[in-house]
Amino acid sequence: MLSQNNKYNFHLARAYDGVNHLICLGQGELKDRTVIHLFANKAGTISRTQTMFGAEERMEVYDFSSVESDDELIRQGTEQFIELMSSEEFSMNILSDEFEANIGDYIGGKDYLTGYFIKQPITKKIMAIAHDGSWSVEYSIEGSEIEENEY
Repeated sequence: MLSQNNKYNFHLARAYDGVNHLICLGQGELKDRTVIHLFANKAGTISRTQTMFGAEERMEVYDFSSVESDDELIRQGTEQFIELMSSEEFSMNILSDEFEANIGDYIGGKDYLTGYFIKQPITKKIMAIAHDGSWSVEYSIEGSEIEENEY
């Protein structure tokens, strides 16, 4: 497992204050347009009932005018809403010729200041060769999940 002890540079970010009100716009024009409001409570549960108001409310609009039905608008809107509610991001720069990993290997890191820990399998390995003959390798992970970890 890689960490700050290995002297690798990594970026770990977690945002909890994402969108909690999504206005889903469907078919129709002006007053005849389908409008469905989705709300998230403090626990992250999505419903059609608003629980946060004023300064706590963070709203976005999802425009899907080609949708075929209200059920499809709710389903697609919910998927979009989940992405907007909160976010986690992990990236790492490894500037070492000694690092070698393959698809399926796990890569991750731990930030000792915050206690956050991440571990995910490598899903892509891309080798790029420049015109001057130099090369680089980029590794990709899918869907990073950040956990709080006890030291």
